[in-house]
Amino acid sequence: MSVVPVEFSGARISPKCLPPSKLKSPSLAFPDTFSAFVYIEGCAMEVNDPDSDLLLPTRGEDDGFKFQRDYGQRKQSKGTTRWTLIGGIIGTLSVLSSLIFVTLSLDSNTALLPISLDSPIRQYFNGPEQDPGQMALDGTWKEGFSPQTFNEFFENRMATCKSGKVRCRTNWNKLILLPWGHFAGYFKGSRQGESIWTDAMMDAMWALGYSMLLPKDTPETYELFRRHYQNVHMILWSDAQGHGAPCLWNSTCVYAGDPLSIYPVPPPNSTHLNIPLWKIFSMHFWNGPLGPLGRPFTVSPEPYHLWNTYSENEGQNYYIGYSVERTCMKTPYIQHGERPRQAYILAKSLTYFQRPDYLLSDPSGNNATHLTDDFYAKLAEEIDMTWVGSFKLDAKPPGSLPPPGIVQLEKLDRPAFHRKLAESRLVLGIGRPALSPTPYEALCLGVPFINTIQGWDQNDPENRSKWHGQHDALLHMDLDEPYVYHVKMRDREGLKRAVKLALETPIPRCVYAYFNTYVSDKNKHPAPEINPTSSSRYIPPRMKMSAVVQRVRDFLGTDWRPTAKIQMAITNYTFRHD
Repeated sequence: MSVVPVEFSGARISPKCLPPSKLKSPSLAFPDTFSAFVYIEGCAMEVNDPDSDLLLPTRGEDDGFKFQRDYGQRKQSKGTTRWTLIGGIIGTLSVLSSLIFVTLSLDSNTALLPISLDSPIRQYFNGPEQDPGQMALDGTWKEGFSPQTFNEFFENRMATCKSGKVRCRTNWNKLILLPWGHFAGYFKGSRQGESIWTDAMMDAMWALGYSMLLPKDTPETYELFRRHYQNVHMILWSDAQGHGAPCLWNSTCVYAGDPLSIYPVPPPNSTHLNIPLWKIFSMHFWNGPLGPLGRPFTVSPEPYHLWNTYSENEGQNYYIGYSVERTCMKTPYIQHGERPRQAYILAKSLTYFQRPDYLLSDPSGNNATHLTDDFYAKLAEEIDMTWVGSFKLDAKPPGSLPPPGIVQLEKLDRPAFHRKLAESRLVLGIGRPALSPTPYEALCLGVPFINTIQGWDQNDPENRSKWHGQHDALLHMDLDEPYVYHVKMRDREGLKRAVKLALETPIPRCVYAYFNTYVSDKNKHPAPEINPTSSSRYIPPRMKMSAVVQRVRDFLGTDWRPTAKIQMAITNYTFRHD
């Protein structure tokens, strides 16, 4: 086979054929050298470009490709040394065939393994940009990342973009810093509500092309801003009243001049970080403002403005929301009649049964009898059903168990949890956790939810505008039976009725044609249109991934300087040193 020089990312190179034995321990001099091995037509070639700092598409141990920056710091394990050798070709290489193969996971007994560069790798090199709504539903781009390799990937992508050696895709050079701990928490295995929210937000930002970095703490947030100040588009901070507070009111940290008079902001120097105040937003799972610029600069997972009233000056939290569409759709749907007569009790901790806002709490306030209450056992026997749940056994006294009639399951990982929901006929909320994503996941799996109503007007108990409960978002979406059953605390007969109906009634798909993210007058909503012949999965329109992508697009595409100027005046923002 003849070897000829070819163009590779703008640099002329003369690849040479190398036997597999030479590929075990390549000499790499990262970060100054780009080195890859490409298996082409029976010849393994080493490609070196000292001027490049390009992405290496890396295949992990599973079947999906990963993207990681390779600094040549691959760790050798004891025993057999295993190198993952990756190849990538950028641009049009006229002398190469259309199929490019990469050598992966080679050792002395392993032959060269041809792997074609396929989606989603293709989009980074020579493929068309994909529809963001569909791209965000994939989610596989995050698999295998740790916070460190996540940062390495995006650092490298930005460097590649700046080098001018590849076409910089839309928004690649716009950086979002994500110091709120729940962003990194997703990659550490957390699947609590906050991490499910950040999961969807990262998918949306990824689909829209934005680069992201995960600072591990406040000092690293400062350092990354200094390093990338020309590219930092927004900072989604942790609790602004906690970790961010030393910066957000400090003249040596933020730039808080007239947002419309001096732009761009001067670069950081030895004494000032100069983070523009209007680029900092506070992530907050609950209703209420955080940070110095109030509600418009507070990002929320639920449209709290639909059931709360704020003053004109307050404004409202910025609703981004989240979606469980991608994860729940991976779990097969089970027809209602094929499911066991099983109800799943939503509660992470056994102590939820002992709280004063517990669904069946003692009117006198004595919670000592809650764990011995035989309500569940009697109802299960009466209507031939089973109660299940997975609870942390942390109630007092030590050794306490769930109430009689409830089967304690082992701790479930997320896929197993979804399967258990899918094979249930209803999910029961007992008061906590509030605003959990689980009811949305249940509805997506075709499982109705029983929502505990914890407060109402005693003089007008059926006035739903004055109700509040475990999941107010579902309450104020006007979702009702057979999707959501609202049961007042201590109403045992009402609970029995709801359980019996939910066990026997499959949910049809409900189409809220009117529901819009920005609807302000919830009292003008028409009745939902129900089509009982369509799919029994149900995803609220505002929680479709395409809707989340659109809201993130609007959020990141807004010039926030005029709003910041207004909020600085309303909040009487001043520096303080405390």
